[in-house]
Amino acid sequence: MGLLNYWRSILWAFLSLIACILPSQNLPQMNKIFIPHFDKVVHFALFFILTLILLYESKLRKTNASLSKRTIVWIVVITFIYGSFLEGMQHFLIASRSGELADLIANFLGVVAALLLYWFGIKLLASIKRDRVRD
Repeated sequence: MGLLNYWRSILWAFLSLIACILPSQNLPQMNKIFIPHFDKVVHFALFFILTLILLYESKLRKTNASLSKRTIVWIVVITFIYGSFLEGMQHFLIASRSGELADLIANFLGVVAALLLYWFGIKLLASIKRDRVRD
């Protein structure tokens, strides 16, 4: 498993890191549209996209229809550790930011949503292939 095979995930993780360590006053403000807990939506989206990229890059190396449970567990572990790292950095190292348990939960929910989308996508593709074989 060479790291270069995962360059998209690494790039996205790096961009997410930059977004999470920027001082909060440097981030765009949502003045025109008020979305409650918008930062949780951002955390969810960052980790949803990261997980989809990891699944895609892992799938590129496979020839069968689905990824192994071991690969999926590793993706969950890696994203959880990375999310914990980001929240820890925000809490302890960045004065203008704060790490929150709610952000970590939003990260994890983004991972779970991406995994569910992947799982349903695999089931849907398998169903479509079965229907084509019958015709």
